[in-house]
Amino acid sequence: MVQPPIRLERLRIEVAHTLACWARFGLDEDSVELLPNQPLIQAVADSGTPNLRILRQSNVMDAVSASFRSEDSPESIVITLGAIRDMSLYRPLACQITNCGLISNLVHVIRVNLLGSDVLLVAAEVLWNVLELDWDGATEALGQEEVIESFRDFMQAVLTRGYRFKDKIFRNDMMVLLMYISKRVENRSLFASTGLMTLLLSYAVSEKRRKELHASGILENHMKEAKVLPDMVDDQPKKGIPIINTQEDMEFRTLLWGTLARCCSSEDCARLAVECGLVPSLLECLDPEPPIEQQKWSQEQRRKIQLEALSALFQLVQYMPDAFMDADGNSTVLQLLQATRSREVQKKSL
Repeated sequence: MVQPPIRLERLRIEVAHTLACWARFGLDEDSVELLPNQPLIQAVADSGTPNLRILRQSNVMDAVSASFRSEDSPESIVITLGAIRDMSLYRPLACQITNCGLISNLVHVIRVNLLGSDVLLVAAEVLWNVLELDWDGATEALGQEEVIESFRDFMQAVLTRGYRFKDKIFRNDMMVLLMYISKRVENRSLFASTGLMTLLLSYAVSEKRRKELHASGILENHMKEAKVLPDMVDDQPKKGIPIINTQEDMEFRTLLWGTLARCCSSEDCARLAVECGLVPSLLECLDPEPPIEQQKWSQEQRRKIQLEALSALFQLVQYMPDAFMDADGNSTVLQLLQATRSREVQKKSL
């Protein structure tokens, strides 16, 4: 007898619940044996729990990956994602997530739930765990043009339509993932070829420079070269959401500048950074007369942003020294060194 689809869906949901409960059991300080001063998360990554060790031996990840590709029940997907998240905390299971091809399915889940569901935050968390525990395998698996194109689309959507607080959290999570991906040298040129580098640069530079780039058509031309369609409103490209001085936006700047600076070891990325004026924009943050959008910031925010700008410039000078010299970088840094009272800023300047 053929089972009705609704009954089979219910069965899959219950199986997913069972797997999720099994994976979750024992993930607490009372159940995991900790070394002195060892964080729980580190102990789980290294030793797992009895249940996670059994799951490792059972090859359940291959079955989960196969079923996840064809699963169409939203409830089952959410529950299964929760189970995968808990399993991804244990390093051997994180490696299995990479090896069984589940990473591409997680990217797809984010794409179809973009800005519409909390599911994407869980999927992003799984990717984050896997990148931390299986960096070599995961960065290679994510270093594919179609994957980087997906991240470009994620960032384009959240930077133009992500007004909610949880959208900004998702945006920052995506930047953390891109930071990890960019640490693999072979992945960096993909940031340029997919248009992701240009998109990120348009939010990394000062507001004044961004307007100049839009007016000159430089940004649009590079995005067209990468075959990227802009978000449109009334036949006009949609303006991006301003990056201001909230805690989430300050964290975003830190992740953004660091990732872009690292990518500039790639000649294609460095060329785009020069055209978009990344170095002069970072130097503006060191100027005694900051850009208009920063003039209402607190002294502590200014200090932190100076430290982040100096960290990014330290990398960029190695890859594109001419851009630093052309922007009179030495003079700007020396002026900051004379003016600042912060020991940290002095040290970074030197």
